[in-house]
Amino acid sequence: MPTFGHWSNSYLIVSDGDAALVDPSSAPSHVVDSLADNGCTLKYILLTHGHYDHTKYVAKVKETTGAKVCIHTADAEMLGDSEKNCYKLFNDGEQIAPAADLLLHDGDELSVGAETVKIMHTPGHTKGSVCFFVGDSIFTGDTLFRGSVGRTDFYGGNDLALMKSLSRLAALEGEFTLYPGHESATTLNIERKFNRYLRFACEI
Repeated sequence: MPTFGHWSNSYLIVSDGDAALVDPSSAPSHVVDSLADNGCTLKYILLTHGHYDHTKYVAKVKETTGAKVCIHTADAEMLGDSEKNCYKLFNDGEQIAPAADLLLHDGDELSVGAETVKIMHTPGHTKGSVCFFVGDSIFTGDTLFRGSVGRTDFYGGNDLALMKSLSRLAALEGEFTLYPGHESATTLNIERKFNRYLRFACEI
């Protein structure tokens, strides 16, 4: 599972000649090289949410690979709005990504080779934040980090919604490896024990 480090994390899910890219925040050349190394075709661009740092290279990756852009329906508006996707808060000009090809909903499933990608809607950081489940791995975007969570003071953020989303994650049975949108990977058991936000969410 190749990871591309940038100010935000990108992940490549590979199975039986298919691939899906989670949050294209890294240069497309890195993605294309990794696709070639793994002998696969990019089928989906999976967006955990609509903030500009996670959608930076959507247009270029889609143009290069023809992959379908997938985002939760509640965040679809952010792709074409530089104020809602927060680009204008930190930069001059605009960042506009192509409209989504597939609008995601809680409980949806996508096939990538032999793997099934399951979607859990986890609003709070944004209205349409999602986590992608692949086997015992969860790509958590900015919903849940190692020792922390995503902020809720941008457009669409909501503290109570985030706590409810964290509660859903904490209640999952079994152990999972978590691949967040920033910083390093962790596990759900570690976060259950040491992440104060996750522990608090279990108490409300």
